[in-house]
Amino acid sequence: MCKSVSIEVEFYAGAAAIVGERKIWVEFTQPASVSDVRRQLVERFPKLRSLAEQSRWAVQACFVDEDYLLDNNAMVVMIPPVSGG
Repeated sequence: MCKSVSIEVEFYAGAAAIVGERKIWVEFTQPASVSDVRRQLVERFPKLRSLAEQSRWAVQACFVDEDYLLDNNAMVVMIPPVSGG
């Protein structure tokens, strides 16, 4: 029997505007990486593609690579590029 993996994803700025929420949950039937989360988000929200490809990803307040494997109930934060003045 496959154990379901639930991942909470938090968004900021333009990403939150595209998704329409600050946080959502995504589900997987097998262990998932940050790359799997990004892929699922782009499938659900095609307008998110460019921003998702340019963003950094964090888990537990640490930046991670896209091959980072996520535990069940992990929270992933999509951090879009920012500019300042």
